[in-house]
Amino acid sequence: MQMAGISVDVAEHGGRAVEMLYSGKHYDVVLMDLQMPEVDGYTATATIRRDASKAHIPIIAMTAYAMSDERQRCLDAGMNDHISKPIDPDMLFDALARWRGKRAPAAATIYPNNANSLRPALRPNTRPPLPSNLLQKSKVEKEIDLQNALRRVGGNIDLYRKLLGRFSSKSANAAQEIADLLDKNERLEAERMAHTLRGVAGNLGANRLAEIAAELEQAINQNADNQTELLAQFALRFTDFAQEANVLLAGQQMTN
Repeated sequence: MQMAGISVDVAEHGGRAVEMLYSGKHYDVVLMDLQMPEVDGYTATATIRRDASKAHIPIIAMTAYAMSDERQRCLDAGMNDHISKPIDPDMLFDALARWRGKRAPAAATIYPNNANSLRPALRPNTRPPLPSNLLQKSKVEKEIDLQNALRRVGGNIDLYRKLLGRFSSKSANAAQEIADLLDKNERLEAERMAHTLRGVAGNLGANRLAEIAAELEQAINQNADNQTELLAQFALRFTDFAQEANVLLAGQQMTN
């Protein structure tokens, strides 16, 4: 969004988002994650919608669940639109175009008419080609969908490398950390961690890793019997992912 010239402020949880809306600064649109620590997206939305002075602010839900009942739940909670994760840039900019600067009705009924004005200069059909060495690697990669991942960051290779390195290092012991949380019966935190892993892995193009994280998140939510098995699968898959990530991170040759 910043590449498209949009000013963005980030709130670390729903309570902080509510505070920012009352800070006196004008916001055209709120992108509301549903699962956040301290105050989730549903609670934050309910707080905002109780104030008539904030009723006009469009709230767009961001969730890893693309099911129709989840979308309806978001609309019932007072949100105006729904974007599924991992985020597709075209869908994101189309949604922003629908709602930016408009008074929000009860549900998403306005169709895009100026989406192109919100898109970054590097459009999918005009973006400079990827470096040939990266394209060659992408043909044999098994864990990382590099081309779609780069599309999500506007083709910014340096940014992608930064995000990839951060995730690879911070999440290396994620399976054990979730297991420790489950041992302490901190199920909500374990589920939230699996949810975060799912979202970040999906954005980075680690689709298989994201799928296992999604299964793990659901298993924790339902207290299923296969949680230990899924944790082991995640750890193994992360090892394969990290090997490919290291190949991409190691090469300063990732330039034209």
